[in-house]
Amino acid sequence: MSQATHAERHPVAAVIALATVLFMALSMAMPTAAFADYGEDERFSIIDRSDDSRIAYAHSDHWHGSLPTVPVDDHISLGAEILDEDGAELALDGSPYEFGVALADGADDIVDLTLHGDHVHIAGEAEGESEVVFQLLSDGDVEWESPGMAVTVSGDADHGHDDDDDHGHSHDDDHDHDDAPEGGVDAGFGGAAGPSGMSLTTVLLAGMVLFALLAAAVALRPAGARR
Repeated sequence: MSQATHAERHPVAAVIALATVLFMALSMAMPTAAFADYGEDERFSIIDRSDDSRIAYAHSDHWHGSLPTVPVDDHISLGAEILDEDGAELALDGSPYEFGVALADGADDIVDLTLHGDHVHIAGEAEGESEVVFQLLSDGDVEWESPGMAVTVSGDADHGHDDDDDHGHSHDDDHDHDDAPEGGVDAGFGGAAGPSGMSLTTVLLAGMVLFALLAAAVALRPAGARR
């Protein structure tokens, strides 16, 4: 009579080991959580509110385009165009979505950042280079965070906006932006949404892992238990 293997004697341990291997493989194969659901298609762009032009768009883990130079003791005003999975522009009016910005990890704290719902201000406090990340906020929580974008603060920069740029500015859903980068916006919400806001890809991967675990559990049951 042949000696039982370790897997046959300890099927639960074998399933746990298999689950760990699958989890590690998926973690290495998939992008980071910040981009797993929002890193494809034409979805997230930055608008310079001084002339209502599209100046940059996110593409997976990097940006195309750049920000205007930020003047010392003044600010630039930026909006966003963020599209859902159907290509419709999200209303950044706080119900629930808003546009956000934050200092990137490890970046020099030479800018002051303020949020105004559908736009943000980046004000220069000292000359130098820094980095920020832009965010889609849902009821105040970060729904998506962009890759880092460089910010230059200079004492020689023109402010490039009117003193009343926050009054009477409108951002219609159906108007075109001037100077859009060739090829359009190229970032954001990747594919159809699944339950609880998960992407369809995430749901399918979770289903595949569950199926693999169930199949492994059946295969590793002792022969006598299967009769």
